[in-house]
Amino acid sequence: IRVLSPYGNAFPLEKLISDILNSFYSQAEAKGLSLTAFMDPDLPPLLLGDPIRIRQILTNFLSNGVKFTERGSVSLSVKLIERDWEGVKLKFSVSDTGIGIGEELMEQLFTPFRQGESFLSRNYDGAALGLPLS
Repeated sequence: IRVLSPYGNAFPLEKLISDILNSFYSQAEAKGLSLTAFMDPDLPPLLLGDPIRIRQILTNFLSNGVKFTERGSVSLSVKLIERDWEGVKLKFSVSDTGIGIGEELMEQLFTPFRQGESFLSRNYDGAALGLPLS
C-alpha cells in the first residue's frame, strides 16, 4: 500500500493498529485464540494516507481470520518495504491457523458474491463480502 497521498490525513499507525486489534480481543479470547501484532521498528510514527480505508481492509481480514480459526492464533504484521522522497511502502499481512483457502479457490475468492466452499455457508454466517470488498 502506498500510504502517501496529497489528499490523506496524518495519523499514528501504531494507535490505528492497536484500536483495530482491541476490537477483536474479546472475540478471539472467547474462542481461546491468541491475537498478536508485529510492527516493524523502522515504521515512521505518523503516516499520511487514508486511515479509514486501512482500518476497513485490516478489519475485514482480521474478522475473517478470527471467524474461520477454531484454535491457535491470528497475527497481524506491518513491515516497512520502502522509504523514499515520495513516502513509504508498507506490507500488511494477516496470518492464522484456520482452515485455509485451497489454491483452486484463491482466484474465485476475490470476485463479488462468492464464498470459498459451500460447506462454509452452512457452518458460518455472513455474506462472504469481506475479502472481495477489501
